[in-house]
Amino acid sequence: ARKLSWKEKVELEKLPAQIEQAEQQVAELEARMADPAFFAQPRELTEPALKKLADTQAVLAGYYARWEELDGLAG
Repeated sequence: ARKLSWKEKVELEKLPAQIEQAEQQVAELEARMADPAFFAQPRELTEPALKKLADTQAVLAGYYARWEELDGLAG
């Protein structure tokens, strides 16, 4: 374990809010997709939402990985 730099400390402090926001976006998108009418729509409407969900999930995974990394460094 080492001491976090000032920049890393600030980043670590911001991560919970970023994670919460991304989780909220994922939940909203998943709720939209849970509606049976969602997939009854034309593909031009569903495709962007599916991509946004995948992108947001990837961002969220990155936030969690970075949080683990920084938290491990701070030890």
